[in-house]
Amino acid sequence: MLRGMHSHGLVVKQNASEGVRSVPGVDAIVTYEDAWRWDLTMYLQALDVSIFDAKTGTLIVTGRWENSIFHHFPNTGEVVQQLMDAMYLQAGWGKTAVSAAH
Repeated sequence: MLRGMHSHGLVVKQNASEGVRSVPGVDAIVTYEDAWRWDLTMYLQALDVSIFDAKTGTLIVTGRWENSIFHHFPNTGEVVQQLMDAMYLQAGWGKTAVSAAH
């Protein structure tokens, strides 16, 4: 997750407590939920990521990736990177860096 955020200039400053949507000194709060399953080895079944404005608590962008019922064994880093890329575009962020808390 950190690599996906860093690739877009996001800087993780601190860990926010679960459910916190407003943190002074940061621009955004990133939350995620991941689901893993077992089939000969652990594999990622689903990933949900949300980015909130840290000043107002407003949801900026959300992304979801889900494996199919006839699953494959994806490279988790690539899944996260592709999801972060899509969310970055959906949020309309240019090359401006955004600080984040996770």
